[in-house]
Amino acid sequence: MSRPHSPTGEHGKSAAVPIPTSEPEEPQRLRDEADIAEAQAREAAPSGAAMSHDEFMAQLEKEDRREETATSAVGG
Repeated sequence: MSRPHSPTGEHGKSAAVPIPTSEPEEPQRLRDEADIAEAQAREAAPSGAAMSHDEFMAQLEKEDRREETATSAVGG
């Protein structure tokens, strides 16, 4: 995923940009728009093999079990 644009201030350093508290949903909306654009780009130019929803969920569960095993091995 691409990183959001950071405003640049003097001397080429990142600048702080105040966000009004009256609009706290604005940063989330911008992240959502970036995620949607990325998803649309991936959909337009898919890479890798297609898989069903069930196959995808099984893969996620397998990864979760692997992470749980690795975490428990490290933690104790």
